[in-house]
Amino acid sequence: GVPRAAHVGRQTFAAVLGRGLANAGQLFLDPGALRRLDRVKVVVIDGAALRGDNRAVLRARGDVPGWDEDRVYEVADALLHGEEAPEPDPDELPATGARLRWVRAQGSSATPAQGLEHADLIVDGERVGSVDVGWEVDPFAIPLLQIAHRTGGRVVLRHVAGTEDLTASVAVSHPPGTPLLQLVRDLRTDRGPVLLITALHRDFASTDTLAALAIADVGVALDDPQAATPWTADIITGTDLAAAVRILSALPVAREATESAVRLAKGGSTLAGLLLVTGDPRTLSPFAVQRWLNPVNAAAAAALMQGSFAASRVLRLPDPTPQPLTAWHALDPEIVYSRLASRTRPLAVEPGVAPWRQLLDDLSYNPLLAPLRGPAGQVGRLLSATRAELADPLTPILAVGAAASAIVGSSVDALLVAGVMTANAVAGGVQRLRAEAAVAELFAEQDQYARRVVLPAVATAHRRLEAARTAERTVSVNAKSLRPGDIIDLAAPEVVPADARLLVAEDLEVDESFLTGESLPVDKQVEPVAVADSDRASMLFEGSTIVAGHARAIVVATGAGTAAQRAISAIADVESAAGVQARLRELTSKVLPLTLAGGAAVTALALLHQGTLRQAVADGVAIAVAAVPEGLPLVATLAQLAAAQRLSRRGALVRTPRAVEALGRVQTVCFDKTGTLTENRLRVVRGVPYQTGADAPFPEVTDPASAAVLRAAARGSTQPHNGGGHAHATDEAILTAANSIDGQWASDWTVLAEVPFESSRGYSAAIGTAAGEASAGGPMLMVKGAPEEVLPRCRFADSGAEHDRAEALVVRLAEQGLRVLAVAQRPWEHGTGEEDTDADAVDAAAHDLELIGYVGLADTARASARPLIEALVEAGRRVVLITGDHPVTARAIARQLGLPENAREITGAELVAFGEEDRAKVAADVQVFARVSPEQKVQIVAALQAGGQAVAMVGDGANDAAAIRMADVGIGVSGRGSSAARGAADIVLTDNDLGVLLDALVEGRGMWGGVRDAVSILVGGNVGEVLFTLIGTALGTGRAPVGTRQLLLVNLLTDMFPALAVAVTPQYREPEEAEDGVDRDAEELHRAFQLATLSGPPPSLDAPLMRQIVTRGAVTAAGATAAWAIGRWTPGTERRTSTMGLTALVTTQLAQTLLTRRHSPLVLGTALGSAGVLVAIVQTPGVSHFFGCTPMGPVAWTGVIGATAGATVVSVLAPNWLGKQVAALEPKQD
Repeated sequence: GVPRAAHVGRQTFAAVLGRGLANAGQLFLDPGALRRLDRVKVVVIDGAALRGDNRAVLRARGDVPGWDEDRVYEVADALLHGEEAPEPDPDELPATGARLRWVRAQGSSATPAQGLEHADLIVDGERVGSVDVGWEVDPFAIPLLQIAHRTGGRVVLRHVAGTEDLTASVAVSHPPGTPLLQLVRDLRTDRGPVLLITALHRDFASTDTLAALAIADVGVALDDPQAATPWTADIITGTDLAAAVRILSALPVAREATESAVRLAKGGSTLAGLLLVTGDPRTLSPFAVQRWLNPVNAAAAAALMQGSFAASRVLRLPDPTPQPLTAWHALDPEIVYSRLASRTRPLAVEPGVAPWRQLLDDLSYNPLLAPLRGPAGQVGRLLSATRAELADPLTPILAVGAAASAIVGSSVDALLVAGVMTANAVAGGVQRLRAEAAVAELFAEQDQYARRVVLPAVATAHRRLEAARTAERTVSVNAKSLRPGDIIDLAAPEVVPADARLLVAEDLEVDESFLTGESLPVDKQVEPVAVADSDRASMLFEGSTIVAGHARAIVVATGAGTAAQRAISAIADVESAAGVQARLRELTSKVLPLTLAGGAAVTALALLHQGTLRQAVADGVAIAVAAVPEGLPLVATLAQLAAAQRLSRRGALVRTPRAVEALGRVQTVCFDKTGTLTENRLRVVRGVPYQTGADAPFPEVTDPASAAVLRAAARGSTQPHNGGGHAHATDEAILTAANSIDGQWASDWTVLAEVPFESSRGYSAAIGTAAGEASAGGPMLMVKGAPEEVLPRCRFADSGAEHDRAEALVVRLAEQGLRVLAVAQRPWEHGTGEEDTDADAVDAAAHDLELIGYVGLADTARASARPLIEALVEAGRRVVLITGDHPVTARAIARQLGLPENAREITGAELVAFGEEDRAKVAADVQVFARVSPEQKVQIVAALQAGGQAVAMVGDGANDAAAIRMADVGIGVSGRGSSAARGAADIVLTDNDLGVLLDALVEGRGMWGGVRDAVSILVGGNVGEVLFTLIGTALGTGRAPVGTRQLLLVNLLTDMFPALAVAVTPQYREPEEAEDGVDRDAEELHRAFQLATLSGPPPSLDAPLMRQIVTRGAVTAAGATAAWAIGRWTPGTERRTSTMGLTALVTTQLAQTLLTRRHSPLVLGTALGSAGVLVAIVQTPGVSHFFGCTPMGPVAWTGVIGATAGATVVSVLAPNWLGKQVAALEPKQD
């Protein structure tokens, strides 16, 4: 019949989806647009569609004293929102009578058509500054871009004023003013069908937009009531961008629905042809399946239902959660709190409610049925996982085979085929649930908690904000329950649980290395700052760590709306074409035609022997169905899960099992520096006396002269009080080093007064007396701080030369990548009362200091970092260091880690100058990247991949998260503030031993070997079955020597358990434990095996696998044919001969499987178990008859064993013999 299912499925999907969207208020000018969703290759988003409802200040400039850019920004923003201007700081002027005067910028290329306007800020008739004004970005812009990346198409953004911050969220962006019509036309030509999302606005150019909507394959326009109606669009969504998000969500579902409908159409037509060939209505009983089954109509009905369900799934998706991109950093805290308090607090939205979840909710409300909630939940999760496994490409083929068996054979055969298919899916679903449970358990253990400030329930926003600053009561809550507008309390060393605007900052320093790559803490402030992201000092970002001080902050973004999570969502998950699943699909596409050809050949041979058409077709269908390697997808899944479980015992949790195969392909390993290769903790590595010569080597820290410098630095540090922590990371590092060298120094030093470090001051100081020293007669002032602050306060005998020598020493230390602090002292000649020793008095007296020396601090490398790098290099892997640190620091840490002295390095500023192609060439040659942004880390990984490299990215922070997601395998290092990296990673290292990464790479290689061996068992065995069936049909009576049930039995005994046991068997044994710990000899052998494994040829399923398949197929066919021939030549029935061939098919394959993994108890057990089941089935009369067999006697068993043994010996000797013959033919070298 005509394959109608393909058309019915697509049309049903479009019709149901269109009706649902129309009910939601969307207008379809071309209903056929929904039938084109499955073809879309490019998604173009016009910035005009992302425009929010409110105006926004984009840039501000101050023109007069008292009106800096921050003050101009906050006043102008308040005016745009109709709010009262914030009160000025002491150094700022009041905004009484402030207003905006709109002007047209002279000589500016920006036009109102691009959404940008200009205004002067006028106060008391005087121009005090100017601002560029655009529009806020729509709160649904981020969800729209996130969904766009999941469609699988290329995402392109044309900017308008205000959308520049979204550049990192798309693959390609174009500046404001780019002609939209030409952009869409070029993309259609180069990339394929385009879906365009845009909007018309009164102050935007409309002609170009209307023309672009007209030529787009699917044109989606948001309607602005104040602008012209976009009649050239295919779909008008109204004013809500959330509707456009739903349309994008339909793209991948539309593709799946169409592909499924096409498969149904092919299956229906195949079965219809089979009915036409074998059916004879005059001879069929009224209950025969051929009378009531119309495959084409059945396929069309199935496509109709599937298309309807797919569209309903899209319509049931929850509305996206809005993620505002307000410039909170530039606004006064009171305005921030007021705006957040006025919003409706969003409820937590669960991602789509499956029917079984709805059933659980219903059960929970019924006290009699509530006990069923747990078991029902487990069954529901298993059904969902099994359905996901059934999405495999082999499922439709097996389903068609089951139907074909019902048509030409027995319904029992059809049930057996369906049973095999279901069993494989259930087994895969169970393994999937186990992996998900392990991941959930890890993240449950790592749930973060926060201290939320309790505020008055009834009060004005102003009074609640004042209470937020001073209230003492807090409650501990799970960070996931925080919502925008909550007030959180933070102190060292807590991790920030959400993006937040500072409300209180007391001597606050924050470690943002996870976000910027800079290893040094940054100072924070409450005052608004209207500057770039990296300098937003009034903000705290999720994942950063409080190093010193105390803070209270207003939560402004949580979950997917935080800066860290937005960076991750910008990268789509794309399976590599070189991955094992992709290669198995490719192999499947090659094997399936061969199985069909084998079935056709059996049918042709049967007809040549003058068999009936129905019987000939039945034999052909039997061999075609039974030869399908139904266990092929499960092999890779179980192999990866087994490797993942082994790695979890070593401290590497595999969140995405498919990442294991990518580990086996890795050629380049990219490392973030701070917190990954280093400990992200400052340590003292140098104590250098001032008298050190220009060329003299620096003394060791334990040297007496160095120890004296450290002792002086410790005296100038702020001591911890009342059992509390250290005020600053530098103080902690210096005091720790001093205590390790001289534990008595603290008892010899009596502190009289302290001046803690402040960034505005640049140093810390202490006044005290030292017992047993020449200076014990009076107190001493000890000063420790930045050289640029301390050196000008020092006296030198020769002010010129001595000062230059002191600065040269600073440069030498800085060139080693160290943070340098100068240490100086002088006698304290004032009183020791509070007024005499306050910060101002100390600052006034801190002159004519005696320079003692310098302390060099560094974020030191982990102990396991250098051995790992050296092992990777020795194994032939390329190592790349990526950091946001200064090039000098990057160079120094590279030398510490053992990278070559001549390793080429490049900075992010230099990388900007290269185009996409040139960037790939540069990335292939550079080993050290310094001063790179998170976006550039993604570009580096993409450039390496473009050069054909399989890349692993190892990192610990949010600035690594996007690159981790982009890499072939992303590896997160667990630590403080690493939730973003863990969330993006495929594999998480749960302890500090980086050496586990080497184990992971070896497991990846071993997984490929296991899959290759298991696939050779599956496919090679099936090839042997086809060959045996062809030979038996040709040499016999025209009937296939084995039928559908028998071949399914063969596959069950040889594929289901033994082949899967081979796939999950480890490739090497663990080091054995000795009485006093790990056996060192075994450990060395283990490391040698690791290096040998990684130094081998790249993993492949090409030529080596083909050789294994051919060898196994030939040996299997030979053994089965020999046993079958023995049966024909010895007295007995035809069924006895068939049974001997069947038995030899199984035993020959089991023998070869044992040779593959002879050391594995699991493989041995499954092989012997399968052999036992075979004997029981053959020798049990009733069961034997069901499978078309007959119990065999000693002669038959002797023939089977002899044929199996002979074939096995050939399988062992043939490869060696062929290798010698090939070597003999090669020309000898002189």
